[in-house]
Amino acid sequence: MKDLAASVLARLKNKSKDKKIPFQQILILFAQEELLRKISLSEYKSNFILKGGLLIYSLSRFEARPTIDSDYLVKNISAEGEEFKKKINNILDINTGNDFIEFEIKDIELINEQKKYTGTRVNLISKIKNTKTYIHLDFGTGDTVEPPERKMKLPVLLSDFQKPEIYVYSIESVIAEKLDAIISRMETTSRMKDFYDIYSLALKYDFEFIDVKKALSNTLNNRSTNIDINSIDEINRLAQDEMIISRWNNFCKKVLKSKIEINQVIETLISLLNPPYKAIFNGSNLNLTWSHEKRKYI
Repeated sequence: MKDLAASVLARLKNKSKDKKIPFQQILILFAQEELLRKISLSEYKSNFILKGGLLIYSLSRFEARPTIDSDYLVKNISAEGEEFKKKINNILDINTGNDFIEFEIKDIELINEQKKYTGTRVNLISKIKNTKTYIHLDFGTGDTVEPPERKMKLPVLLSDFQKPEIYVYSIESVIAEKLDAIISRMETTSRMKDFYDIYSLALKYDFEFIDVKKALSNTLNNRSTNIDINSIDEINRLAQDEMIISRWNNFCKKVLKSKIEINQVIETLISLLNPPYKAIFNGSNLNLTWSHEKRKYI
């Protein structure tokens, strides 16, 4: 009988070489993919909305910034306590036909991200044969998604595995939450991924002006972020901040494996976000579309 687990591990090692991504990271991505399959088959599939780095990485068909982040918005159920733990265990028990991979809960802790939103971090261990992989899942509550979440089939690492069909954030809301993180932290931020993710999405997708405006308004208001009409203009100064430049260069070297100038990234970010952001204050609704090719609204 064929050793399916050994075969999968061998194929994932080949994928690691092809993508030039460390094997351990490929194992994490495959485990997250299997969890998405379980969620898609569960009674809670409409309660978990995928967002963040894993969504961006999936949208790019694994060509964007490699990630080990796995973030979900939880809707219409509590994301805390023993009842939530039971729901996670129920999801882990779902049979996808891939019984060569096992999961167990290592521990669960509460999230209190700058007191803006709460939720639960679930730390899991996944096992395939003699491999052991640690996975961190963040389940947050209280955020809004505008435009609304949509159902999407996500790509898979190995083509003969089932594509999970789950609810995902709108890209505009992903961008809005990343902008919120930048504005909230400014010079203190260590999250260079927020700058890069907005930049990479701006270069890949077209956006309707009104949709970006709604996403920014909903997210910043819902999180009670301290903003004024010049908040995005002030991001410009980060391009001259020595600590930000150092963190960015380190991010390029260790994560991106390529050099992109921080000035270029921030310039693109401001071009995408400043016009709809300022429209929140002056009440304008312009019939414009962001062109990823021209890097401006037309």
